[in-house]
Amino acid sequence: MMTDRLFEKTYRRLGIAAPSSPIALKKMTEGVRALEAHGAECVFGEGLLFPATLPWLAAPDVARAACFNGMVRNGSVEGIMCLRGGCGAGRILDRIDWDALKARPDFAVIGYSDVTAIHCGMMSFGAGKAVVSRMLGGFAEAAEHPAVLKSMKRALEAAKNGKSTLKRRSALRVLKCGEAEGEILPVNLAVFASLCGTRYFPDMTGKILAIEDINEEPYRIDRTLNQLRLAGVFDKIRALVFGEFTDCGKSSEMRALKNVWAISLSIPVFENLKFGHTPDSLSFVCGEKVRIEADGTFYY
Repeated sequence: MMTDRLFEKTYRRLGIAAPSSPIALKKMTEGVRALEAHGAECVFGEGLLFPATLPWLAAPDVARAACFNGMVRNGSVEGIMCLRGGCGAGRILDRIDWDALKARPDFAVIGYSDVTAIHCGMMSFGAGKAVVSRMLGGFAEAAEHPAVLKSMKRALEAAKNGKSTLKRRSALRVLKCGEAEGEILPVNLAVFASLCGTRYFPDMTGKILAIEDINEEPYRIDRTLNQLRLAGVFDKIRALVFGEFTDCGKSSEMRALKNVWAISLSIPVFENLKFGHTPDSLSFVCGEKVRIEADGTFYY
């Protein structure tokens, strides 16, 4: 049932930005209607969708960054909901006005997948609130799931209030036993790894890393995990959690890959976190505290 409670006490005036790929006008219209039905007011910036030379970009880098920065600098806008993922957010990291975003500690940037690039930059610079959640393009579909709205509402309230109560829980499957408590960083694996060695890669000390991906073959996922190993990421985090890996090759190969990495790592490893490219994915605030018990009970 439609209700305005989702945004009632959190981010009612949302700027719509497209830091990554374009979207069909029909899909965007459906998303706007669904957001408005849940009490949000959508604000559109200049250059949101402007023809780019590269077809996988919603607009040229300068235009996408200007649209994003315009929302951050607009004092009447409380947060940004990204149009969709895809590719391109990493191309504008050096064009984002990080000082302006740091000056607005409660300003939310809502998205996931390719938006991982911006979220990692936000964590690195201590700027705004990085909210891992549904985006405009998929919101109409996601809003049909009451559990999704409940999770999204929890994350938005945690971002706005600056605290997490650890009242929710979910069951994870244990791949390597152990307990862990710390700040969660939910990321798209490929995008996250692409930032290694840059100033936008966050400090992973004490983090609980949750990873997901889509349309990646198991051998490529293995290669990316090895990149993180060589970068020392697994020496710093407290636990690794596998989320949803959608259309990522044979399930038997993914199972083998997870088990091999669980055996090789010296930290607890879990799977089956409902996070990723599925309509019923959970929502989180990057850096909020979570706890995982030895039996896989996940508190957030």
